[in-house]
Order: sequence, then structure tokens, then C-alpha cells
Amino acid sequence: MKPPIDPEALRREALARAAAGELLGPGEMQAIWRIGHSRWGVLLNRGAFDPFKVKPPIGSKCFSGVLVHRYLQGDPVYDATFGRKRLAR
Repeated sequence: MKPPIDPEALRREALARAAAGELLGPGEMQAIWRIGHSRWGVLLNRGAFDPFKVKPPIGSKCFSGVLVHRYLQGDPVYDATFGRKRLAR
């Protein structure tokens, strides 16, 4: 018999992978946002996680841990710089 899966342990592990800048799969994304499989499918089809997709795509469902971590820290996921000079930070 398998031991029960702790959802908070999975979430902590997924957040650590995002903070390290690793690529995330659907399972890690579901754990980070605490959503189930069916809700994940609905949101994925609506494009809710498109800003976090890796570009160029490495697979059909591969997400950037760097972008997810940036979003969770309150930073912008995308800096619009087209047509203007980038501000020095």
C-alpha cells in the first residue's frame, strides 16, 4: 500500500523548483495553484497559463519556473520594451 500523498509537500517541492528556475510540468503547476486535474484542463484551454509557457516550446505542456516565481513574487512576467528604450534597474 502506498503512503498518502501530502499536497502541501508537493506544493513546497514545486515552489522550490520554480525558485531554482527549473522547467515545470502540469503536475507542478497544479500543485502551485492548488487546483485539480479537471479545473487545470479548463484553465489551460482558456489560455490562463500561456504567459508561463516556455518559448520556444520544448513540449506541449512545459512552463518556465523563472516566470512562475517572478509572478508569485509580484514582479511582472513580461516587460514590454518594444518601441522604447529599456529602463535601467
